[in-house]
Amino acid sequence: MFICRLLILFYFSSTCFFVEAQKSNLIFTSKANLAFKISINNIAQHIDFTEKLSVVNIKGEQNYMLLISFKNDTFIIKQPIYVVDENVTQFYEIESTKVVLKKMVIGKYSFEKWDKNLVVPFSGVPVLIKDTLKTEKDSLVNDSIVAVPFEDYYKMPDYEGKIGCPWPLKNEKIVELKIQLQKLNLDDRKIETVKNFQENTFDFCITMEQTKDLMTEFILDETKIELIKFLYPFVYDQDNILFLKPNFSYENSFDELKLVLGI
Repeated sequence: MFICRLLILFYFSSTCFFVEAQKSNLIFTSKANLAFKISINNIAQHIDFTEKLSVVNIKGEQNYMLLISFKNDTFIIKQPIYVVDENVTQFYEIESTKVVLKKMVIGKYSFEKWDKNLVVPFSGVPVLIKDTLKTEKDSLVNDSIVAVPFEDYYKMPDYEGKIGCPWPLKNEKIVELKIQLQKLNLDDRKIETVKNFQENTFDFCITMEQTKDLMTEFILDETKIELIKFLYPFVYDQDNILFLKPNFSYENSFDELKLVLGI
């Protein structure tokens, strides 16, 4: 970071004019003509597959998570990047399994020769994907179209309900958390451990089945309710809430949970 700032100062001092500070640009090109789509922080940046794209006006000195899918391949790249500073253009090459930073250019970058459709401003607003397959029951209950706020997300077999987050963690991570919980005796301390684990896990997202598995480490129904209340926004298949009912000691505890969640 210090070196980058020195380079920027040198750039400004060696020119005869002042370049107004601006946000950064990310330029992506594919290797071997791979057509791709890019999401940044789970937010789709464009709609159509392309072999070249520039995302402009993105804030520097921040971490971002790339999610890249391909037109003719089911493999998805999930890779973090760091935008080093403001007024910098970073060039990336997309390979079949990874993204490689090739170079950085400090100062203003011109896109005059670019196709305007290949230069997009960084989007901080999720792209809504309309689900046009509505059942008769859906129409009677709610006439509005369900929207999924993610361009790319895990497709759970036989699940068409509400999606709270796009990519559930692997079971290995849940086992890691369970081991931490098993070392504790008090439910209150276990709740804090879960919260700390969530805060320290990038893109924390779990399934209802994984949530049910975590519930087995808690004794009291009231702390189980507290646990689910905290985890629910990070659950992928939120409409599978009924899966949790058998894990409560008392039947009215599940009714209390639904009341707490407003469902």
